[in-house]
Order: sequence, then structure tokens, then C-alpha cells
Amino acid sequence: MSDHQRPVPDVESLATTVPPDARRGELTDPHGVLLRGQPPLTPDCGVHVVTFRAHRPFHPARPHDAVDVLLGGVVRIQGPAWTSSQPDVALWISSAGGDPQ
Repeated sequence: MSDHQRPVPDVESLATTVPPDARRGELTDPHGVLLRGQPPLTPDCGVHVVTFRAHRPFHPARPHDAVDVLLGGVVRIQGPAWTSSQPDVALWISSAGGDPQ
């Protein structure tokens, strides 16, 4: 075998090592697997959906002080928020993967 040739892998042997629940085919949507339930998005798997609604504004210092704690492990957060020091100004919070904007 020359330096430019590589051994041909045994495709049938390799195919037996693929887990039965492995994703197959073309990946066109990065969130598609989540929407199809992989990995399972249930509380017994450590995933929780929390909806927080309040008619009272945040104290201005609390979101800043707690952002690391509040967003620890959060996959997605989105929505309006406002503080008591500026009740006429709404902030839009959008975060994916713990990167608030």
C-alpha cells in the first residue's frame, strides 16, 4: 500500500456500532432534534419549563446581582421586564445558552 492509499473501512461493521436512536439523514434545523424530543425534555430528565409573570417591577439592583444565579443552566429566556426606578421603560430580555442581550 502506498502513502496515498488508505484502507477501505468495513462499512457493515461500522454500521453496527451506530446506536439505534442516533440521528440520521440531513440536519437542516439545529433545533429540530429538540422539537422531536431528543434528548427528552421532561422534568425526570432534569428539564423544567418555568414561566415567571408578575405585575410588579424588579428592584433595579436585583436582576444585575442575580443574573449569574438566575441564568445558570437556562437554555432560553425571552420577554419584557421593567424596574421600579423606571416604570415607564420596558426592557426586552433575550438569551439563548446563557448569553443575555
